[in-house]
Amino acid sequence: MSSDPDKLELFFAQEPSGTADLGAYQNPVYHGRSFWLTIATTLLTLAVFFTGYHELRLSFINLTLADICFLVALVAFLSHGMINTVPFGLMTPLWLAALSLMLGGLFFSSLVYGDLSRWIVIALQYLVAFFFIPIVLTAQSRATVQRLALIFVMGATTMEAIGALVTLLFTHNTAPGILGAEFLTGNGRLGAFAGEANWNGMLISAAFTMLYYCLRERLAPRWMLVIAGCILAWGLLLTASFTGFMATTVVTAFTLLLLGGRYLMRGVIAIAVGIAIFVASGAPLPATFSKRVGGAIASGDISQAGTFLGRVELIKEAWSIAEDTTLLGVGADEFRNVSVMQQPVHNLYLLIYTEGGLPAFMGLLGLLGLMLGMALQGIRIRRSEGVLALTVICVFLIYTTSSPHMYARFFLMPSMLALSLLFVRDDPQPGVAHPSLLARH
Repeated sequence: MSSDPDKLELFFAQEPSGTADLGAYQNPVYHGRSFWLTIATTLLTLAVFFTGYHELRLSFINLTLADICFLVALVAFLSHGMINTVPFGLMTPLWLAALSLMLGGLFFSSLVYGDLSRWIVIALQYLVAFFFIPIVLTAQSRATVQRLALIFVMGATTMEAIGALVTLLFTHNTAPGILGAEFLTGNGRLGAFAGEANWNGMLISAAFTMLYYCLRERLAPRWMLVIAGCILAWGLLLTASFTGFMATTVVTAFTLLLLGGRYLMRGVIAIAVGIAIFVASGAPLPATFSKRVGGAIASGDISQAGTFLGRVELIKEAWSIAEDTTLLGVGADEFRNVSVMQQPVHNLYLLIYTEGGLPAFMGLLGLLGLMLGMALQGIRIRRSEGVLALTVICVFLIYTTSSPHMYARFFLMPSMLALSLLFVRDDPQPGVAHPSLLARH
């Protein structure tokens, strides 16, 4: 290589050694498609569409409709050898080391102080989210993953449209008896099929990042994406999620600033026009949003934002427990048992530290650092995909400060989709070696 930047790019890349000798870090190449691969691709599409539908699951375990579709697709892809065992190229060993460190810390803590059966459940779910999803996604063509990004937006939009319709047809007193307590809560917040209003807020925030990407890449008619954006925006207001609102605001600003120039001007104009139309229509803001989020924004007092004070108390308790969990923690999913409030702390960093000790905490930081590093490298090489990766990872990082364990697939699927666009093949022609995007610049 002729320069240090080239070497840095190859450090992140899956470097081919030629079409005859593909090397250890080459995406797999496939000759033709079988009926079962078509079925597998369809199931993968359904898995992405239903990613946020957490309530559509088996009641006794955390196995959703999306999980079932994905796992069946995974088996089909495995049987055809259509997986990429080095999903992040030369970064894969570091990725696996960080994941092993996090799960290993939780394992030994559970072995000594906790319940190994709980570790097995949590470890399997983290493995699916952090490893099995990317080995499938990065084995697809770039066009396929782009379509999956659009499918994710459509899935979230459909859910919010159904949720908005429910708010018109039912009251917050009658809806829980029909659709469950969290679809439309007693105080009027829309959790929809996500199962919880704050989770719904995260899904919408991630969907907005994908929506902006779909607009830039013209993956669907503009009018369709504009309508989807309006539905998502109304769904966000109905969630009355302060975290979701702030995450969406932050990633929208990041997207416009990082893309710069004409995108920034168009974005500002579009937002201004949208606000003007809403104000001119005379439509009121949802009462719950005005109370939970509007009050905090107007006063500048974050303590007015929902359950902020209760979460602060859990964080204080976690800090006191963390003083005794430097090497070994209390065990996977054991924080709720040692907590006075009998709840997990809503902060992923503190939860992993207290349950898995310092090794698990360092593993978590390693995973997050690698995600950010790959996204930043992607911006320099292909701005549109890099900006998508960085902004959707920002949504995930924002929620790590206000969520317990984040192994549910809807937490990670958006980030894995975005990162996969930096590592998939540009051209899926059979029989031709195609290095990842990061290797071709």
